[in-house]
Amino acid sequence: MLTELGGRYAYTESDEISVLLDPGFHLFGRGVEKLVSISAGIASATFTRACGEAAHFDSRLWLGTGVTDVVDYFSWRQSDAARCALNGWCYWTLRHGGHTATQASRALAGTNTSDKNELLFRHGINFAGLPT
Repeated sequence: MLTELGGRYAYTESDEISVLLDPGFHLFGRGVEKLVSISAGIASATFTRACGEAAHFDSRLWLGTGVTDVVDYFSWRQSDAARCALNGWCYWTLRHGGHTATQASRALAGTNTSDKNELLFRHGINFAGLPT
């Protein structure tokens, strides 16, 4: 995505890819519909080719008006990744402990960050000490 679109920075989390385009980027006249279509196609084709399995990505476009917006956006993406990772560790810790998918999901419903860290701690896991 960086190469094909000439991006300056990319961030991936789960099934999402965020690409920062240069302010001087003018491919396809900066047309939103074209960029959304092309970026989904690039991601789908590249992933399919690399994995040998069909993959289908969608795409969205977010417009920031300045450096502060961009920093806020990528900071939010990083915070969301940490939240998702904590939830995933809790879910799979419960599953490996014998909970069904439904039981694990119910056990986590309505819990906050502190509750989730405590759950992991009871299972001998310090989330803050896990590799990033």
